[in-house]
Amino acid sequence: MKNKIFTFLKVFSGIILFLLVIIVLAIIWPMPHLKPPAKHNTVFIKSISIIDVKSGDLLKNRDVLLKGNVIIAIDTTGILQAHSTSLIIDGTNKYVMPGLWDMHTHSNQHSEWLHHPLFIANGVTGIRDMSGQLNKRDSYFAGSKERLLWNDELRDHKRVTPRYVLQSSFQMDGEFSVPEDFPEFFKLQKSEDVDSLLHFYKKEKVDFIKVYDQIPPASYKKLALQAPKYGMHVAGHKPIFVSLKDAVVVGQRSFEHGRIFLTECFPNADSLRTAKNWKEFLIQNWQKK
Repeated sequence: MKNKIFTFLKVFSGIILFLLVIIVLAIIWPMPHLKPPAKHNTVFIKSISIIDVKSGDLLKNRDVLLKGNVIIAIDTTGILQAHSTSLIIDGTNKYVMPGLWDMHTHSNQHSEWLHHPLFIANGVTGIRDMSGQLNKRDSYFAGSKERLLWNDELRDHKRVTPRYVLQSSFQMDGEFSVPEDFPEFFKLQKSEDVDSLLHFYKKEKVDFIKVYDQIPPASYKKLALQAPKYGMHVAGHKPIFVSLKDAVVVGQRSFEHGRIFLTECFPNADSLRTAKNWKEFLIQNWQKK
């Protein structure tokens, strides 16, 4: 019996040790880094088909000449001439079109090796990111500082990444979304905190304040009206306690996720904005339908 117990403990200890080694290696193993391709002053793409996204036409057998990051000429094959130092790409049986844009992404601290190569491989060259940080670096979500650094490295040919065109704040969702050890103005429980919030994100070079479901209505309305004075705007979810009409009137630029319009599309919708428990209110009313 003792031998069996001893054997079991040896096997069990060996398994635990093996798993610990795997975990430690996973933590310390360096993340992959995708190196940009060699830089060329001019690029010449021969005999490619161009998709005209405006007309829908397919323009076959075209040559495209790029200098730096700018297309300087497009013509039928055989008219343009490549420079002796140009990178020449054979476009036969291939297609070229403007880069795609993804207008709702959530970048994180792993995006540089996890997401960026996939975006570029699938033709996405421009991004509006919908996540951000408070006044401390987040262990998961990326913020404006990381994304603007990625933009700089893209410009300097040091990184493969889409261009992050607009920078988002952290999501403003009232007191429930902000831990206790962060400044009170992030909770926006008082409309007087709006200017402190906007001043902070102005310094962070943020372009818009992302609003969420439970932001207090008085703070929301002041935020939407004050943001343009700081060179920003409001985008994100439609707050539960504000009607769609009012959100449009005060200037919210975009409304993410079609499901949020369900809160405007049932007979008792106006009562939702004054309900003590809005989640329970929705469940009770939608179950009746």
